[in-house]
Amino acid sequence: EGVDINTFFPEEVDHDDYNDGRFKFVLFGRWDYRKSTKEIIDAFLKEFKPDEPVDLILSIDNIWGKDMDGYETTEERLESYNFKDDRLKIRHFPSREDYITYLKKGHVFLSCARSEGWNLPLIEAMACGTPSIYSEGSAQMEYATGKGLPVKIIGEKLASNSTQYGQYTISDLPGTYPEPDFEDLQVTMRDAYERYPIHKKKALEDAKLIHKDFNWSRVAEIGRDTLVDFIKNYKEPEDTNEIIVTYNN
Repeated sequence: EGVDINTFFPEEVDHDDYNDGRFKFVLFGRWDYRKSTKEIIDAFLKEFKPDEPVDLILSIDNIWGKDMDGYETTEERLESYNFKDDRLKIRHFPSREDYITYLKKGHVFLSCARSEGWNLPLIEAMACGTPSIYSEGSAQMEYATGKGLPVKIIGEKLASNSTQYGQYTISDLPGTYPEPDFEDLQVTMRDAYERYPIHKKKALEDAKLIHKDFNWSRVAEIGRDTLVDFIKNYKEPEDTNEIIVTYNN
């Protein structure tokens, strides 16, 4: 995995959502238990008082939402959890151009997933030099370690708990998800807000490392070298292996 450094890089851009002078956290990712969407919003509303000039921009639509929980819109879904607050700014499926602008312009990229395969928005935000919050686990640690603002992991929970919200017909999902410390998430958000200049300065330095180590050319070189090494050391097996693919439980 890598990141398109020709698109995601530090740059001064304008967006109408930022003309009010308020501090903006931005969250991109569908409404999903695995992505801790509900817990992230709850932590934000608990940490920041209504009179503080802080907003949370949400792009969390789930195209399977109605089949999942019966709600027609993200607004209905949030209201069902009593998440009705003017500081929550819902943006429905923003354009690619808007998405890139939000990542570059947003004060802090917000993520705290229970599990991620890679977390593409996170590495794209980091490549933009945007201070980024993330859970300290899963594959994202390959590039995030030592960068950004990590949130502690406090244990594990069954992945089948996904049926609590945000998933469908997944009750037999095996294994566990790492469980983030959502109280630590509140502390981390507060720190990101109050010490923003410090975190922004470090994020710009982190972006240089992301660009150096995870640009697509570098990633392609790693893939090439891995294949060459495999072919060089490959030995024919003595026995013929049988590969069976099935989707039966």
